[in-house]
Amino acid sequence: MELESGINKLIFEYYEARIVYGYYEYGDKLPAIPKICAVFRMAPATVRAGLAALEKQGYIRIDARKASMVIYKADRAKRRKLAAEYFVPRKEEIKDLLDSSDMLIRPIWDLAISRLGMEDWARFKEELGQPSEFLGMMPIRFFLFTLCELGNSLILNLYWELIRFLRFPYLEISRQTDPGGQEYSHKTMLELRNQYEAEFRDGVDRLFDFIEESVKEYAMEDTEQISFEWNIYRQRPQLCYTLVCHVIRDIGKGIYPVGSFLPSLPQMSRHYGVSVSTVRRSLSILNSVGITQSFQGKGTQIQMNVREINFERPEIRDGLRLYCESLQLLHITMQHVFLYTFENVSEADKDIFKHRFLQLLEEKNSYLCFDISLAFIEEHCPRSIIRECYKKVRELTAWGYPFTLYRLNGKSMHMEYSQIIEKAAGYLKSGDLSAFTDCLEDLLEREEHNVNVAFSKY
Repeated sequence: MELESGINKLIFEYYEARIVYGYYEYGDKLPAIPKICAVFRMAPATVRAGLAALEKQGYIRIDARKASMVIYKADRAKRRKLAAEYFVPRKEEIKDLLDSSDMLIRPIWDLAISRLGMEDWARFKEELGQPSEFLGMMPIRFFLFTLCELGNSLILNLYWELIRFLRFPYLEISRQTDPGGQEYSHKTMLELRNQYEAEFRDGVDRLFDFIEESVKEYAMEDTEQISFEWNIYRQRPQLCYTLVCHVIRDIGKGIYPVGSFLPSLPQMSRHYGVSVSTVRRSLSILNSVGITQSFQGKGTQIQMNVREINFERPEIRDGLRLYCESLQLLHITMQHVFLYTFENVSEADKDIFKHRFLQLLEEKNSYLCFDISLAFIEEHCPRSIIRECYKKVRELTAWGYPFTLYRLNGKSMHMEYSQIIEKAAGYLKSGDLSAFTDCLEDLLEREEHNVNVAFSKY
């Protein structure tokens, strides 16, 4: 379905799956908007937008004074095939996600749970005690409740995107209402977590049984596989933000030297594969952070005069937020991901990485340490889910370039990072990878703290 890139798409896809695959029948009523808001932790306007998209596609009819009614007449004979057409092409990527979860998902969840207080847990148990038709959503609700403790919208975004891709938690077809959540509400946090993990594994097993049966039933042995794509920018144009990050990275690498002019709009359009209007919007953002300055009739010059930043622009505030949140995500996950990647590459690739990292000190570019490390993971990690996630996070870390220049107020970026990078380089040369990744983790934690302190008012 082609819909606007918004968080309301989550509401749309959840109920679309439930309707198409038979949980809701023709004439059934959807839950009231306040109930949907409470479960998904979304604003009423967001839920209404998702329901409006469902109505537009002919799934429901909205009545301002009543609950929305399902008007879609599903062909029962086609439901199984529709499910097969969704899941069979995603079989390998779902396996990859499950194999990656200990590195990418579990560390985030462990940290979130550790920050829950007794009052938080009591509030959630009270919520579980209420009767609900969202029985199949119970593990998702638990995950969502705990992850909210981190206050990181990027991590929540990643969680929802992965759930959307998995989709099978949406497909519980039992019509039984949860009887007050009594089987959940008396459990401890650890017991509930273990139960939900067991339920999730059972759901995975049933899903793969269904996929194997469907491959034979519908002769889908040669089905082309579909990869997971992480859509970060729900509220803003993704191409524009991505281009800003690419240009900043290219400036940092010296592809566009300070004082030089960027190529013309048509040339940049062809080089980056975007429209001229996208290039123009991206240059406007770069001008607002002091990276560039555009001159009528001459073009756009690289100035790196980051003494003032226009924080009134939503794009700039979004860039700052995403940079801070990406630092936290990396701080939580990068050590395990890097070690796993390094252990699974050839000796030649290891030597190339070591050479590039050690060059940072020689060329006085220690501030590129994140980009070098993330590029290595993006290129070499055996897990495609991790490669996709780290590719997007690598883009976000480019926002740190102007914000760090602004924070340092004329001081050398190389000197800001050189001491810890020199220490990390020593561990890398000696082969002590655990100590090397400890240095990266310490640097991420320090950078996250410095940015939050420097820009707290924004």
